[in-house]
Amino acid sequence: MDKDFIELIEMHNASSIRTDRRCISGYKLHWHTFYEVEIAVRGKGKNIINGTPYDERMGNVSVMRLNDFHELRLEEECEIFHVQIPVFYIPDEIVNMLTIIEGGILTNIEGEKLEIIKNLFYALEKFSEENDYFHERIKKHIACSMILFILDNIDSDMKERCSLSNVRLREMISYIQANFALENLVDEIAANFYIGKQYLLQFFKKHTGITLVSYIRKIRLNYAARLLITTNKKISDISEESGFNSLSTFMRNFKSEYGVLPVDMRNNYVKNISEK
Repeated sequence: MDKDFIELIEMHNASSIRTDRRCISGYKLHWHTFYEVEIAVRGKGKNIINGTPYDERMGNVSVMRLNDFHELRLEEECEIFHVQIPVFYIPDEIVNMLTIIEGGILTNIEGEKLEIIKNLFYALEKFSEENDYFHERIKKHIACSMILFILDNIDSDMKERCSLSNVRLREMISYIQANFALENLVDEIAANFYIGKQYLLQFFKKHTGITLVSYIRKIRLNYAARLLITTNKKISDISEESGFNSLSTFMRNFKSEYGVLPVDMRNNYVKNISEK
């Protein structure tokens, strides 16, 4: 993506789930330090996610990940339901399902399905001011159900990628989730599953649409981003814990993925906390 095109980088603090309903005429290019679900109730225009335009219309539902840049260019005012979900609400299993999908996570639903996801939103909205132990867990499960519902209704080619129906692929994904910080992980996967390295690379790309090296890098960077905004660990320690063999490699990959350096992501997050 052309960095000159980025007019705004929006960094928000999200310590609990937030919901709101907005009637807007559009918004500039931005990204978040939380996951965001959007439900288009009415309106028309373009939703541009990571540089790719998608038609925005009633019934569009989407999930924005930490590394998704998005912008809304509308032809008419649009009413949108928003849900902001803290990174620590989403378990690794769902994070990795989201990570494996290239492009924007967006689809259009209507009728009963649209009413289902709107009702999930209403439930979150109802409990939005309840922050005790019990209600926080209710909201967490509703938010995860909302994301899984969207994933279950995305386009068939995306659905095939995230469903992980192939038994061997599921086993590989589980292995990566448990061992993503290992050095020479690709070689370790090949050895663990008794297959050649080249076959492994071809197999993974064929069944997921993303290269194995890119997937591992995204898993590591997502983990690092979560540590940056949820812990006080040193950046060098986060780099090592996330599986990078050098701090410079980590910094370069992080800047390429998120558009900012790790210290800038953390400082912006802390700044937003102090302003609350």
